[in-house]
Amino acid sequence: MSTFRRIDSLLEGKSSDQLAREVAARERERKAEPHEPHHQTPSHQPRHEAPNHPQERKPPHKKARPLLMRTSGSATEGIYGLVLALSVIAVSWYYGRPDAAWVGLSVLVTAVVFWLAHVYAYVLGRDMTQEQRLTPGEVGDTLRENWSLIEVVIPLVLVLGLGALGVIPDTTAIVAATVMAAVELASAGGYAAARHGASARGVVAAAAAGMGLGLLVVVLKAFAFTH
Repeated sequence: MSTFRRIDSLLEGKSSDQLAREVAARERERKAEPHEPHHQTPSHQPRHEAPNHPQERKPPHKKARPLLMRTSGSATEGIYGLVLALSVIAVSWYYGRPDAAWVGLSVLVTAVVFWLAHVYAYVLGRDMTQEQRLTPGEVGDTLRENWSLIEVVIPLVLVLGLGALGVIPDTTAIVAATVMAAVELASAGGYAAARHGASARGVVAAAAAGMGLGLLVVVLKAFAFTH
């Protein structure tokens, strides 16, 4: 735009040849002028670095979920089912009956009885505190919600069934079922800690606490049954 302004100012009282020569001369002068270097940030100036945010821990993979989290019902009922199964197995050890068939049947029957008891308690308590009665569909939802109490003991019953069929010794089957239930409680505690971003030590501590508390409940229940 500066070039056109200069041309306008030269149009007064000058011939076209003179104007052309002057314009060409000014253009050559402009091109010959040194260009100012681009402004560069001095090397000694500190750079602005992105804030170092702590890395978010990813939740555990779905494949790492314990059996309790893969059931169709409540994980709470699943934990109760494991503790209940361990209690029945502990009582069988106390009475000195290493009979895998009897222990497996006891675990399964006890789980079914407590499943029905939990559903009945919920339905009756709801009817006592709410104005409207539960519909058949809501009762069915309650049955499914508590079904995990039975689901978690099925693998234990299958292992005990191997002992009942003579595939493995009865004592081996009972010990294997006990270890499976205890490990499942430990994995539940470790999974809960990992899901909330705990470190490796925190996960191990939570797993040990989950197994320890579960076994403590088993001991207390066994003591109550036998005294």
